[in-house]
This record gives sequence, structure tokens and C-alpha cells, in this order.
Amino acid sequence: MREIERRTLLVVIEALARHAKIDTGRHEAAGAIIERLTDEIGAHVDSGTIARHLKKIPDALEARTK
Repeated sequence: MREIERRTLLVVIEALARHAKIDTGRHEAAGAIIERLTDEIGAHVDSGTIARHLKKIPDALEARTK
């Protein structure tokens, strides 16, 4: 995946998380919430993996708002 696509997806995730009142700055807690949501749709993603990606959101936001 190209970096611009990755940043775009991270920005979309942040927008959806804010709408759902999920604080992505609390990586582990947000990861656990999102893990449960992925389970609900039958496409499990581990909370640790999610948290690792959530940590990249601030850089993606900065890159997209320049």
C-alpha cells in the first residue's frame, strides 16, 4: 500500500473514531474497543495490532493538514 493511501485510511479511522467517541490517543483502550467491533462483523483484528496502527494517526493527520 502506498503511503498516501495509508495516511488517508488512518485519517478516515480517526474521523470515524471521533464520531463514535473512541479516544485513539489511548491506544490500548481504543484497540480493545475496536477489536470487539471487528469481532461483531466477523473479521477479527487483534487489539495490539490495532493499537500499533492507531499510534500512527497523529503523523497521518499532520501530513494531511499541511
